[in-house]
Amino acid sequence: MEKLTVLARTPYRGQDRKSCIAFIQADTAFHVGIARLSRNQMLERAVSEARCEMERIMYAAIDIDYYGEFPLREHMQILDAIRNHDPQLARECMFEHIIQSKDKVLRLASSNPRQL
Repeated sequence: MEKLTVLARTPYRGQDRKSCIAFIQADTAFHVGIARLSRNQMLERAVSEARCEMERIMYAAIDIDYYGEFPLREHMQILDAIRNHDPQLARECMFEHIIQSKDKVLRLASSNPRQL
């Protein structure tokens, strides 16, 4: 859990490609780490594959100067629910996080990213 907390708090600075890349890598490690907690190899593999696709989108977003929002609050809510042994809340927080990410990607694909 400590490692996941460190990953969740990995910051980035817009216009600093190196920090954005470090954030993307930490974000992937965070999500795969959460899946690993389930001890379900199929889930871990599915999350890894999904994150591979998400990374492509995140790298493309950097290339067009869209950096998104730092998801610290969302990640910490997920971790808090896990720490508190509340699987229902953890599921709800992760679901909301995924939906918000999906919505950002759809807005990015259909509009000028500077309007997001």
